[in-house]
Amino acid sequence: MSVALDLAGNLLRASGNVISRPWLTCRSWFVRSPRAVAFFTMLFVSIANGDASAANALLRQQASFFIHGSGIHMVSNDQSPISYFSDRVLDDADLPRAPDGATGVVVARVRLQEAPSYLGGRDQSGEAPKNQPRDIFFTRIKISDVLRGDASAGQILDVRFGLRGDKRRLIYPYTPDQRDREYGVVMYLDASDGRRRLAPFPITEFQYSQWEVEQSAYTRLRGKPGSRE
Repeated sequence: MSVALDLAGNLLRASGNVISRPWLTCRSWFVRSPRAVAFFTMLFVSIANGDASAANALLRQQASFFIHGSGIHMVSNDQSPISYFSDRVLDDADLPRAPDGATGVVVARVRLQEAPSYLGGRDQSGEAPKNQPRDIFFTRIKISDVLRGDASAGQILDVRFGLRGDKRRLIYPYTPDQRDREYGVVMYLDASDGRRRLAPFPITEFQYSQWEVEQSAYTRLRGKPGSRE
């Protein structure tokens, strides 16, 4: 059985003690080793013993962890994949920050009104893209519920996501089932051009792998004779 555990944003509980949503920042390495096992052992022993100072010291190791099958993985958050559509219950501690200068920030539950449109690939040369939009995807969403900000349920908005300069892997609603779901989003008006964009949520490697499996299965299905999609 595969399970996922991402310390960046999830509650850790043991023996009635709680460490509330530790946010772990980035470090440029990836490890799959006994070091991760040792980290977990020391962390949970500290929590169980009520030693908050020791647990907090461990959390300054600045990494995210996940378990997949028999492997324990440790990965820096600057390499973590992202999604602009969250299927989790949104909490203040989970919300990504809009860029400096952004206005009209809205946190809402939404449904897609159309499949995301591809606006062009990412630049792979290391140089600034020329004559290309800043965003990789565009879609239209309908607000189901407003959690924060100046917006109304039932409102339909055009949004862009996937900044071209962001090299992190991303997932987005791709299959019909994924496109039919309701998602939490953080949207804002960009001060540089006035366009409405979505802010990214970090996700686990396990979530990214699950999305890849669903994407591949749907792509194969579409390629079969008689497929209507």
